[in-house]
Amino acid sequence: DASTILGGMHEALIQLLWFVPWCWAVNISLNLLGYLKQRYPALERFDRAFDGGRRFIDGNRLLGESTTWLGFLLVLLLGVGGEALFAGHHVFLIAVLTFFGHALGSFIKRRLRMPGGAYLPIIDHADYVFCVGFVFLLYGYLSVQALSLALILTLILTPGVTLAAFRLGLRTRKL
Repeated sequence: DASTILGGMHEALIQLLWFVPWCWAVNISLNLLGYLKQRYPALERFDRAFDGGRRFIDGNRLLGESTTWLGFLLVLLLGVGGEALFAGHHVFLIAVLTFFGHALGSFIKRRLRMPGGAYLPIIDHADYVFCVGFVFLLYGYLSVQALSLALILTLILTPGVTLAAFRLGLRTRKL
């Protein structure tokens, strides 16, 4: 029945608008941190790779240099601040899962023996949305339709946003 389909789509859009902006905000914040570290190299003194330089059984780095403790601290602060402002909306969980989505993407790229900074389609633009969405799907906070819409929207918009950030000097790589 058409009303059931429209009702399900309406619910998926509500869910999409509830969780995707938080994912994107955390992702953008992590990218801005990277920009600030390039602009102000002294920040590097306060940052360390999250994996501590450890190597996996394949001999490659576990995560790499771009997944850092300073990034994790930023995510925790964003999560706590977001949760304080929007209690009950799982903002803290979204922030932490966004970070670990990036870490998972980095882990996958290292297993594929990709050098740091190399671009991997889908993984580089949607790893964090997939991680958050998958966990929220398991807990029943999100529908398959909302997760699908989030991934499609992220994969469509992110390349343009990253290219614009590159042209503005906020990124060193186009993608």
